[in-house]
Amino acid sequence: MKQSFNHFAIQFLSAILLGLLLVALHSRISGGFFTIFVPKFASPWELGKLIYWPMLGSMLFTWQKRTAVREAGWEAPCLVLTPMVLFLLCWCLSLLNLSSGVYVLLWVLVMAAGMLAATMGNADHKQSPVWFVLAVALGMLYVIFSFMPPQWGPFMDPTDVAAMARIPY
Repeated sequence: MKQSFNHFAIQFLSAILLGLLLVALHSRISGGFFTIFVPKFASPWELGKLIYWPMLGSMLFTWQKRTAVREAGWEAPCLVLTPMVLFLLCWCLSLLNLSSGVYVLLWVLVMAAGMLAATMGNADHKQSPVWFVLAVALGMLYVIFSFMPPQWGPFMDPTDVAAMARIPY
């Protein structure tokens, strides 16, 4: 139990620090390769990057002596589901026009829940390869939508006038 808590603490701390680094790089990076990792604006989809990439980085950073990918326990399902939970929560809460502090708190809580589920999950349980395919597919979607985002709903910049309502002509 103590070893799994230590593993969770290291993984969670490294994910939070990596996420904060990505937020700090937001104002420095306006385009190019790092657009994949750094959110361009506060849309629900872009905020999902602050869960996916830090979780992936911390899971790789704390990778223990595992002989096969199938021994990764619950990490692949959590890598897929946690960003989607944050995405859906942010999309629903965006209707309430809450302050940015609420989104930061939500980010930390969702990250903690996802990391805890990944760490405490049954490592002996063999995961379906579907979760690994979904994790890779989600990463590819973050890459594609970083350069060619859809022009609707949760993919648009919430500060953009076009995101709020159509202007009649």
